[in-house]
Amino acid sequence: MASSSQYNSTYYRCSSLPTGGTGVTIHNPLDSVNSSGLAGCGFEEDADESVFITVKEDFTRKYYVKSDTPRSDSSHLPVFKLNMVSSIPTENYPYQYLTSVFVSREAPMKLLKLTNGSQEWCGNTFKLVRGWETPVQLVFHSYFDGQGDGSVPLELKTGDLLEDQLPLSLRSLPFKTGLQLKLRILESLISNRVGPLRVAPGEISVVNQEEVNGLTCWRVTVSREGLTQTYWFSRDYPNIMTKWTSSDGREFLLKETVRRKYWD
Repeated sequence: MASSSQYNSTYYRCSSLPTGGTGVTIHNPLDSVNSSGLAGCGFEEDADESVFITVKEDFTRKYYVKSDTPRSDSSHLPVFKLNMVSSIPTENYPYQYLTSVFVSREAPMKLLKLTNGSQEWCGNTFKLVRGWETPVQLVFHSYFDGQGDGSVPLELKTGDLLEDQLPLSLRSLPFKTGLQLKLRILESLISNRVGPLRVAPGEISVVNQEEVNGLTCWRVTVSREGLTQTYWFSRDYPNIMTKWTSSDGREFLLKETVRRKYWD
């Protein structure tokens, strides 16, 4: 893989809708933005735009961070990174979130690392999921009383997924009508607090193909404990997410996609 690939990118913006062990071989359509580097999409929630950015990087196995020099030897690990950048204004002050999800390029359903930072006028909260450790650890730094700084193990087993990795990992599904996966899902970590996190049995189903804003898309439902979420991914490679809805009221709709060099 040429090192220049680190600087080719795809970046896309989106806008929101107005709202108040699987037994299946996973292939890897994410390689459409593979060596090209970055693919991103932005969404807007309650009229507040978010941006999703996906980039292929090389991790160092020593620190599990991006290598300064792209390499293909055993000391490095190719990953896909999804950055979800959101700003939510409220009457008093805005909330800012940056969530970074890192999955294996060879097995995009496998989470390697997640970070989440929350910034608002009261203070900062930071969370880190160390997916390469056994057991998986959640490290946190919170400004809330009773939380502070610490770490706790997460009850994650091989094959479990995090809700926050789904917009990236589900793009690697071998899409076909009727495909079903039964697994466990950890609820979203995107918040300014560190609270108890529930891991619940869930089911991922590829329902059918539908049109979304003129694009033919695969409709995928994810259900767990009274919560149903639906994702639409473009039928054509690289299967970008075009729409997402959740029964708790969260909704996103693709606004635009743009491809550009990462560092320009």
